Amino acid sequence: AEGGSSVGLYYLAKAYEEGSGVEKSAKQADMYYKKRFDILQTAADMGDAQAQLLTAYCFEDGTGVERSPESAVYYLTLAAENNDSS
Repeated sequence: AEGGSSVGLYYLAKAYEEGSGVEKSAKQADMYYKKRFDILQTAADMGDAQAQLLTAYCFEDGTGVERSPESAVYYLTLAAENNDSS
């Protein structure tokens, strides 16, 4: 996770959120969710359709970023235009 894997950061954040194997900490969970979002958004802005889809979900749910339905639609549209079939 510390190496910049968005998947690793997600699971680390989830562990802190739930207290699974680590002491429960909303602050730590939020920090890792934000790091994950930054990585995803960078990849999304570079044209990665899967990252665009995941970035849209983050904006939709407010995971690692302030909730923004407008931004969610924007990234979902980009993912669709890039033919992401997820």
